[in-house]
Amino acid sequence: MSDPGALGVDARAIERRVLRGTLIWFGVVAGLLVGTAVFSLLQLRSTVQHFAALRVKTVGDNLVSQLQVTDTIYRQLTHAALRVLQADTLALGPAGLGPGSQRVGAERVPRLRFGSTDIDASTGIVDAVVARMGGTASLFVRQGDRFIRVATTVRGADGQRAVGTELSPSGVPIQFLRGGRSYTGVAEIFGEPYFTTYEPIRDGSGEVIGAWYTGYRIDTLAVIGRSVNSSRILDRGFVALLDSRGKLRFHSAHVPLGRVEALLDSADDPGAAGAPAAAGPAAAPKDYLLERQQFGPWRFQILSATYLPDIDRLTLRLTGGLLALLFVMVGAVLALSWWFSQRLAKALIDDEVARLRAESERASAQIARQEAEEANQAKSAFLANMSHELRTPMNAIIGYSEMLIEEAEDLEPDEFVPDLRKIHAAGRHLLGLINDVLDLSKIEAGKMTLYLEDFELPATLAEVVSTVQPLLDQNGNRLEVECPADIGKVHADLTKVRQCLLNLLSNASKFTDHGHITITVSAEGSGPSELLRIAVADTGIGMNEEQMGRLFQSFSQADSSTTRRYGGTGLGLAISRQFSRQMGGDITVASEPGRGSTFTLELPRQVRLEAEADAETGVEAGAGAAPAGPVAVAPAALAPAAAEPAAALPSAAPDPPLPIPAVLPRGTVLAIDDDADARELIRRFLVREGFQVELAGDGAEGLALARRLRPDLITLDVMMPGMDGWAVLASLKSDPELALIPVVMMTMLDNRELGVAMGATDCLTKPVDWPKLEQLLGRLTGDSQLGQVLVVEDDDANAELLRRLLEKAGWRVDRASNGREALERIATSRPALILLDLMMPEMDGLEFVEQLRRNPIAAAIPVIVLTAKSLSPDDQARLNGRVSDVLSKGRVTGNSLLAQIDAIVRRKS
Repeated sequence: MSDPGALGVDARAIERRVLRGTLIWFGVVAGLLVGTAVFSLLQLRSTVQHFAALRVKTVGDNLVSQLQVTDTIYRQLTHAALRVLQADTLALGPAGLGPGSQRVGAERVPRLRFGSTDIDASTGIVDAVVARMGGTASLFVRQGDRFIRVATTVRGADGQRAVGTELSPSGVPIQFLRGGRSYTGVAEIFGEPYFTTYEPIRDGSGEVIGAWYTGYRIDTLAVIGRSVNSSRILDRGFVALLDSRGKLRFHSAHVPLGRVEALLDSADDPGAAGAPAAAGPAAAPKDYLLERQQFGPWRFQILSATYLPDIDRLTLRLTGGLLALLFVMVGAVLALSWWFSQRLAKALIDDEVARLRAESERASAQIARQEAEEANQAKSAFLANMSHELRTPMNAIIGYSEMLIEEAEDLEPDEFVPDLRKIHAAGRHLLGLINDVLDLSKIEAGKMTLYLEDFELPATLAEVVSTVQPLLDQNGNRLEVECPADIGKVHADLTKVRQCLLNLLSNASKFTDHGHITITVSAEGSGPSELLRIAVADTGIGMNEEQMGRLFQSFSQADSSTTRRYGGTGLGLAISRQFSRQMGGDITVASEPGRGSTFTLELPRQVRLEAEADAETGVEAGAGAAPAGPVAVAPAALAPAAAEPAAALPSAAPDPPLPIPAVLPRGTVLAIDDDADARELIRRFLVREGFQVELAGDGAEGLALARRLRPDLITLDVMMPGMDGWAVLASLKSDPELALIPVVMMTMLDNRELGVAMGATDCLTKPVDWPKLEQLLGRLTGDSQLGQVLVVEDDDANAELLRRLLEKAGWRVDRASNGREALERIATSRPALILLDLMMPEMDGLEFVEQLRRNPIAAAIPVIVLTAKSLSPDDQARLNGRVSDVLSKGRVTGNSLLAQIDAIVRRKS
């Protein structure tokens, strides 16, 4: 770095300013860190306490959830089993007590029966229910306030069925049954917990005479017990589960049982059998905080114990770590701040020096930028001129050489044909080089523009294969295309996709001799991100890693020997990769020497311009932002506001509207129909197809216009008030001057035989079949498949070439040297098709198209643009929707031009 003082920089002042800022920063950081430490110390203990309480709540809620799930499952099981038991018993008949009594076990009890069937241990009803539903089942008979088991699957302590035993008189279920109510819940049966359901059995008078019972032993308590055993609160806290009698069922395994029992005994309300303690905080021994949580359906208690010294110990441990961390942070921040201040002072001094230098260099940089912009503009102008000047004569050379070859073959001067073929091949090769160089220059200058459209990929592949077929046949190669029929449409630049495919197929054909070439098309992904892969694999010479590294460089092939043997400029692949990347894709290659190569073209199914991509991602233009493309201004936007006084308007008169150019129509059609909407629909259709249309609202007006105009054809509605269509038809055919005019009847009913018998040319049923009407009009007005072509071309050589080519194919050719002369020709002679050059004197092709399309009856005349000019985005916008196709001179042959013309004519017909 040079001496700052030499450039007027006060280095000491900058260092003092940085030092003051650093000291202030030290004070702020130290104060913040100390305050943070104090605040953390005050809050840490409450945070740990909150954590412990949250842990207690979480463990308790988890156990309650498990108990609730268990309760729900067993409740549904017992209810289902009880319904089955009830259904099986009541299916025998109504419940009642039979005459006399029966002995059950050691007791005599009333005889319980359903219908005529006595219930005892031998009936097997409860066994059938358990076989289907599992669990246990019993039938009780009432004897006073006691309920005796007369049939049961429950077994006593001795392992025998508990027939003749009574329901525990101290339990909850018997209290419900004595009151005539059902009971569902946990009950102990012979010392084991069961989830049970009891339902009173009533006789016909409604008196309780017994009870149904179903129950399941609660085996899932072991699962809940494992959850309790693994639970802990901080280090020494624990969880315990107590049953309805206050008996300890499970507890945390890391705490000895004796300590848990001692804590339960020392609590002021450990809970007694049949009277569980209330939920919430409970009295606890020293150093423990106890929390009780009640599970009502089972009357179980969940006891959570937090060991208070655990909170103090954790707080101290965290505090020590926090303080150490804070001291380290303070020291590190102060050291880094001092180091940064020194670096900052040096950086500020360097920045001031750089700023002063930049100011001195900015003027020269501005001059250099202006010179670069001027050079870029000159390059763009050169490319535009060279595009036309080079391609136009080359197009003539190629076209005439094609014609000379055909004529020489007919005359059979064998010595001329090979030389002419060499001239033709050299011309096409030179034109290809010119096109590649100009395309590459446009890409490098950022002037290459995408023109997106929808097209069918299989049809495009078939077209490319047809173009490359001669090269395939020349080297004896066999081509196989694997493209799914439902691959669908692609939204991309068709011209650039076609050129990429042509380059890849041409390369594969050129470097493969008597081999096999495969095109494989596949899709990956879906929606906006879907990718299409087109792989072109060959069995040709292949490449090594070094050769593939140079493959996509401009003016480069695999190596010099490849260039000497196979020729080429090395631009095709470079341009193709640039095209694919411009559309959001890429071209990759995989190859092995002697085993062939595979080039893969990847393209999005929906190629998007940058403006479209920004719109989809929510980027909105701000106020005053320039629009991305041409903007159409409505006429209302050009008119002054209604509230503005007339004096505020400019005094200059508006420009008069441009006159509509005269175009000779295909013919004159008189449409007679009483329905105004139907007349307007017919008029719009016929004008679009190139006819001059006159309208009449009734039969009398139609006859008067027919006599005055002598139209080429009349369309006549049948159902009209006053004078209907049949009367008008009769009047037309009875008049010798009008009888020969073709008449097409339009009717709601199928009256073709009647209309033809009365002299109508044809009858169409409403609603009108417009394609059929168009075919009928073409036949009646004398249109033919081949007619007159107007060639608008200022270059005599190209015009003569097109004339000879078209006349040989059977067309009549008329020629105009510029757009103004072409408009004069169309006013007196209507062509079937126009071949148009763009760059012409007086009126160029773009202005001619705009003038021509201003006349509606010219819309049906197809226009094919045949130009050597490189079209700008503005040119494309002006031509969009107004011409049938745009063909580049030199890229199209005579045969392809005739094929394109034939396709357009067939499409119109």
